[in-house]
Parts: sequence; structure tokens; C-alpha cells
Amino acid sequence: MEVSIFPRKDVLPVLKKFVEIRLHTDKQKNAAEVERSRKFQELKVRLTGSEANPIYVIVEPAQPEKVIDKFDGADLGG
Repeated sequence: MEVSIFPRKDVLPVLKKFVEIRLHTDKQKNAAEVERSRKFQELKVRLTGSEANPIYVIVEPAQPEKVIDKFDGADLGG
């Protein structure tokens, strides 16, 4: 998505309406990263019901626990 979809001229204006937040759930360099990854993974599964990486989620700004839509997996086109 970051390579094939997000940079498209028809998509960029839409993305400007959103705030991007990335939760990396696979960092394992040290104990702090492992613990943060575990917490991020728990949040991701709670919000989406999925363990997919990557997963793209749109949440309601006023209710960040309310998922509006999601897309599981990568788009490897490009």
C-alpha cells in the first residue's frame, strides 16, 4: 500500500484528511521493544480481531476504539 496505493495522485488528497499512526508489532532488539511490540499486538488484535501484518485501520477520531474500516495484508503491486 505504501508503494502502490498511497502515492497515487487520486489517493493523496484523501489521505491528507487522516492522521497516520504506525504500530510496529515485530520489533525484538531489546526488552523495551519486545514489551512495546507485545502491547501494540494486543491493541491491534483487540481493535481488528486480526494478527495480520500489515493491517490498515481507520478509526473514529472521537472514539478511537471504534473501527470504521480495515484492510488486512499487503498490496505488493507497484
